[in-house]
Amino acid sequence: MELLEKKKAASFTLTPKLWIDRTKAIGIFSKQGKSGGTFAHPLIACEFASWLTPEFKMLLLKLSLNRGKLN
Repeated sequence: MELLEKKKAASFTLTPKLWIDRTKAIGIFSKQGKSGGTFAHPLIACEFASWLTPEFKMLLLKLSLNRGKLN
């Protein structure tokens, strides 16, 4: 619950690296430096993208209902 307490501070920034380290997250990792970034298992990435962009979620739903065919 340390993250919940820290989030109350105005200066708190939750980074992917902090999230991974503190929650012992699996299926996601963060790399710093050249060629770095945050990488996730495709299912995790799709879930995040569907939360971020409702249009993407609708596309995923259409793909699953049409068994992979785009209309």
